[in-house]
Amino acid sequence: MRSWIAGGLGLLLVGCGGGAGGGAALGAASGGEDTQTTTSAAQMASPTEQFLTYLGRGGKEVMRDVAVGPDGSVYVTGGTASSNFPTTPGAYDRSFNGDFDVVVARFSPSGQLLASTFVGGPGYDRTYSVDVDDGTGNVYIAGRAGQGFPTTAGVIQPSFAGSDFPDVAYGEQDGFLAVLDADLTTLVASTYFGGDDRAVIRNMELARRKNGKRRGQAVVTLIKVHRDFPHVKNAFQPHHAGGIDAVVAKFKRDLSDVFFCTHVGGSGDDKGTSITTDRIGNVYAAGYTDSDDFPITGDAFQPSLAGLTDLYLVRLGRNGSLDHGTYLGGSSYDDSETHSIGVYRGHVALAARTSSHDMPVTANAFRPQFNGGSPASDPNSGNPYGDGFIAVFERNLQSLRFLSYMGGTQHDNNEGVAWDQDGRLYVSGHTKSNDWPATPDAAQGGKAGGRDATLVVLNPLAPDAADTLQYATYIGGNGDDWGRSVALDRGSVFVIGYTLSSQNLATQNSSTYDPSYNGDKDGWFQRYMSPDTNESTTP
Repeated sequence: MRSWIAGGLGLLLVGCGGGAGGGAALGAASGGEDTQTTTSAAQMASPTEQFLTYLGRGGKEVMRDVAVGPDGSVYVTGGTASSNFPTTPGAYDRSFNGDFDVVVARFSPSGQLLASTFVGGPGYDRTYSVDVDDGTGNVYIAGRAGQGFPTTAGVIQPSFAGSDFPDVAYGEQDGFLAVLDADLTTLVASTYFGGDDRAVIRNMELARRKNGKRRGQAVVTLIKVHRDFPHVKNAFQPHHAGGIDAVVAKFKRDLSDVFFCTHVGGSGDDKGTSITTDRIGNVYAAGYTDSDDFPITGDAFQPSLAGLTDLYLVRLGRNGSLDHGTYLGGSSYDDSETHSIGVYRGHVALAARTSSHDMPVTANAFRPQFNGGSPASDPNSGNPYGDGFIAVFERNLQSLRFLSYMGGTQHDNNEGVAWDQDGRLYVSGHTKSNDWPATPDAAQGGKAGGRDATLVVLNPLAPDAADTLQYATYIGGNGDDWGRSVALDRGSVFVIGYTLSSQNLATQNSSTYDPSYNGDKDGWFQRYMSPDTNESTTP
């Protein structure tokens, strides 16, 4: 595989086996500032490929997110069914606990495993999100957990709430939020966060300050809330509105309480999938809905439901008030996965999927026509469908700066966004299309397996369509590969997903942690570095 770099940034690809979507934009600029001129495509250069390693054992791995600590350590998280998943001496928990356990692993930038631990109880437990406090180095993880998950004293919900109608795939579940120390040796705090229905945390990110630093106040969005949520506080919508609601909450650092917690929904089904923050305290949440009475504000870009399902995007103030809200969609199904939004200097990016032929594309779209995805299907079927698309709103969600399709004639999906400090947008995803629009300089110009992961780099703030798409590549081997999330930090780009590929993901050198595919579904972890990157700044 040929290596690639955009604007002096190295590329690191991280992936692993298993489920559906996650990842925060790390080191990227975000809201509350004026826009800047973006870097041109002419500044791209090619780096050297450093290594590729698998991560897993004989059972299925479901890795969902990646984050970078203040010392440059790379944290990956998800879940595993492998009782012998690699853990390290001194880790918080080296014993496999149940059907499926949370795993968190810490790597050096050069791919050495520094720490790895299980976190779990006797049921089904796994994460969707990870983020790292820039002051303490503490590692925050969030997702779904069964009865017996470890909690700590003084948290908002130390006990399992259960479910009166268990999930078919996972059994009885609550959301959870937990904090580990940087070395993964101590469980600092851990709480359930759920009611007696199917509610779980689908996305989490630490709120940022004006200097961009993450400081331990987690914002979360929940999915599958079927009735009044037990932890509602300072809510603009205190009660369940009907069907399925999303819930958005902001936690205190020690997980003892929430600053606010609110329902977000109408009389139909409203599914919360993604959340992020800007530097002035606003919280942005996204998902999809079939409610024609979703809480949209009067200044919305799209005030009415247009199709069978539409995307929604809301902005909450730091006190939990609903400041802005809009639909986004066409006449068919539109939906999103985890980690699908990011903020840069007042611009709000949303990367998702659609089977609508009539999305409101903008004049600077590099791909203005819907390209396929047959057959279109209900997003509740669990199968990707239609085209991916990428949209950018202004901060108040009143105007659309950019919207373009991004797909071929088969199934395509985008689910992971991160901005760099020059206003370029990085989008991860996956495709079944042989004619997905890879650029001529792509590291991998064609599809290698049944489904390949994808990475796109674009300049959505450019006024001309010819300048918006800067780079697009397949990422995959002989099996199926998924791209779930993308994140940036000090000269590196990270993509996380999972793989069934036992071939064509070639290990690179003697520092490779695990050169062999382990079976079922495996993690994989890859790094590219620019020739001018100073590696001495990180361990």
